[in-house]
Amino acid sequence: MPDIRIEAEDFSVIEGYSLDRLGPASGKFAIGLLYGASTGIAETTFSGQSGVYEIAVGHFDEKSSDGIVKVFVNGTEIGEIEFDRRGIGSKEIQNTVFSGVSLENGDVIRFEANA
Repeated sequence: MPDIRIEAEDFSVIEGYSLDRLGPASGKFAIGLLYGASTGIAETTFSGQSGVYEIAVGHFDEKSSDGIVKVFVNGTEIGEIEFDRRGIGSKEIQNTVFSGVSLENGDVIRFEANA
């Protein structure tokens, strides 16, 4: 399958997140929990060609944050990302990869955070 990039700004913030300008991010924005929020939900609709994909989520693991972000496709959990305060700083992108994910045009990709 061809590479498809979905940026933070392609996601709709449902609850507890904000879209923040962050220079090191590829699209110059990142999704982050609102100050004081312990949960967040953001989602986007996949508009690419149907097939099996490798989903790589670029993220920042800041030293001041910990928690879990669960990743779902159409309500089925495909994996999670752990934020463990061992990050090397907010300017270093880390990637978590989910392989063998079947996606069809119109599928909903959802992030649910619990800090």
